[in-house]
Amino acid sequence: MVNVDSGFFSADFRAMEKTAQLILQVAGRAGRESIKGKAVIQTELSDHPLLHLLSEENYHALGLAILQERQEQNLPPYGFQALIRADSHQPREAEQFLHRVRELLNWHIQGLNLPHVSPLGPLPAPMELRAGRFRSQLWVSCVNRKMLHHFMTQVLGGIYEVKGFHKVRWSLDMDPTDNL
Repeated sequence: MVNVDSGFFSADFRAMEKTAQLILQVAGRAGRESIKGKAVIQTELSDHPLLHLLSEENYHALGLAILQERQEQNLPPYGFQALIRADSHQPREAEQFLHRVRELLNWHIQGLNLPHVSPLGPLPAPMELRAGRFRSQLWVSCVNRKMLHHFMTQVLGGIYEVKGFHKVRWSLDMDPTDNL
């Protein structure tokens, strides 16, 4: 397996889990029936603790370590997220739009006294330029799903009214499963 390190540094918090699944799948196919096989992994992080757990076949400990990381960062299943994606033909226009959206979110967070709602970004999308459009994203996280859904419902109308960005397309994804 070539360049498994990309799974350690992805913007997707599920990347380590996906990388582990892929390694297990490849290793499983390498040794089938009576023929012994070998899976070779190319990495620059041979001392990565999660990779050690995986190589030792300690899947339970690997799962617990991934869950502990997620809990510390309030990521699913311990926290909940909304993802606002924006794109435009003009460089930085989607990012500028999301800066305005973040200002709106912060204003509502302060006004409603919701310290558990937290915006992050705007950030470049993993594929920043796609089909001639520049893409950016804004994450909103919260420790309570109901609170997050209620908050996003309240601010949705305000996002529609953000002025000066007629050519920006945007979408809201509640509980996103990927960040493409």
